[in-house]
Amino acid sequence: MSMRWKRHDDDGMTLLVAIMVMGVTMALVATVIGVAITTGNQSGRDRQRTAAINAAEAATDASYAAIQSSGLNLPCEWPAGGTPASAGAAPDAVTSVSTIEYFAADGTPMPCTGGVLVTTPTAYPAQARIVGDGETNQLAGGTTNLRRMEALANVSPVYGDSLNKAIFADGTLVFKNQTTLTGSSGPDADVYSNEGFTCANNQNFAGSIYAQGTITVQGSCTVAGDLWAESGVSNSAGANGTVGGRVLTATNDVNLPGNFAINGTVLAGGTINWSGCSASPGKCVSGTTVAPPPELPFPVINSDPATLQEWVDAGYSIVSHSDCATVKDEIKDTYAKQPGKTLVLTDCRVSFAKDKDIPLYGDLAIFADGGFSSSQQVSFVSNDGSPRILHWIVPADTTASPCDITTDNQFNFATEVNMLVYTPCDISFSNNSDHLGQVIGGGDVTINNQFAMQYREVPVWGVDPTSLPLLRYKIDIVHKREIR
Repeated sequence: MSMRWKRHDDDGMTLLVAIMVMGVTMALVATVIGVAITTGNQSGRDRQRTAAINAAEAATDASYAAIQSSGLNLPCEWPAGGTPASAGAAPDAVTSVSTIEYFAADGTPMPCTGGVLVTTPTAYPAQARIVGDGETNQLAGGTTNLRRMEALANVSPVYGDSLNKAIFADGTLVFKNQTTLTGSSGPDADVYSNEGFTCANNQNFAGSIYAQGTITVQGSCTVAGDLWAESGVSNSAGANGTVGGRVLTATNDVNLPGNFAINGTVLAGGTINWSGCSASPGKCVSGTTVAPPPELPFPVINSDPATLQEWVDAGYSIVSHSDCATVKDEIKDTYAKQPGKTLVLTDCRVSFAKDKDIPLYGDLAIFADGGFSSSQQVSFVSNDGSPRILHWIVPADTTASPCDITTDNQFNFATEVNMLVYTPCDISFSNNSDHLGQVIGGGDVTINNQFAMQYREVPVWGVDPTSLPLLRYKIDIVHKREIR
């Protein structure tokens, strides 16, 4: 018997398998494309979220500045008029805007009228709630991204007391080379100029810099707080540094090199030329409303009877000295050795030279119409290590010329001696000076080589109250957070 094998025709299986493989491949391709699209969209959304939150924070920070510099009429919105500020370009275009609510000390809301809250020296808010919105442009196939920041701040009045600054210049303020300014308790050593400010080389400031003119950076400049100018922030070739807070200018531009680090936001009435803006969308807002720094007048200390009486009431005994040939030696050998508190009143110029380690047996104030000078290692110490206060004051009502204060060649203090240097004229420090206290100048203030200073607020009496008007309000942040 013969057997026959049955032949099966399976030619169609090959085609079927090929079709199945193609189907799987197409599904995988579609999956990969879908994942890529999703990832791309997610990345774009993430970038938009970051840009939006940066813009919301910028609006909040701008509101701080507006409150601090608006005088008695506080803003209820930023920018003024409520029109959102725009920054950047697609795909990083953002807008930012904020609203501000005020509350009295008992928590009662204080209503705004026409976008402002009108206050008086006796009727002002205790707290402000700031809500900043940041919104991005719409991505293709998506929606805009809105983020919101809320800040609660305590509000308190600030009078025009320029005597709470570490260094004050009613004219131009220049730091030439290697200054180290430290605070009394953290970064509180603020510096102020009613004109311009120049940070020339190797400068370190434990506070904020305020200038009603232009802030110019030359060389290395490190600022723990804000850089806040009326007329622009500029730099020269080779400038670098760090700002721990914000950079603000009411008019003109911000021009800073790419190696200049800024921790806070950058706000300008003009343009912003700083490469960090592109790296952090929403961090910079140009062409917007930025308030100038609060303007402070020069504090007036006269030598009239009413002023001197306030020093007497504070415990000072007043002595007058008219012999200019002996005034320095009498200060060093007699008045500085008086216990308690002594105020020396003289029409002369007081010039110290080669007077090292002058001992102070008590607190000493010198009112010298002709100003002060020192040369060749002048220093002051406490006779027993107890705290001492030294005032060099050229009264604001002086008619003498010159009336400046100049020091050079190692003008130093023991750590227990705090000093106020005050004149309505120019001040110049140079060559290896160490200082503890304050420097208040009614003209230009120039700090030259290797100046080290620790800010310590020095008490003073008899300041003309008309030079201390209620100028503005300060804010202390209670919290800042993102909200829905």
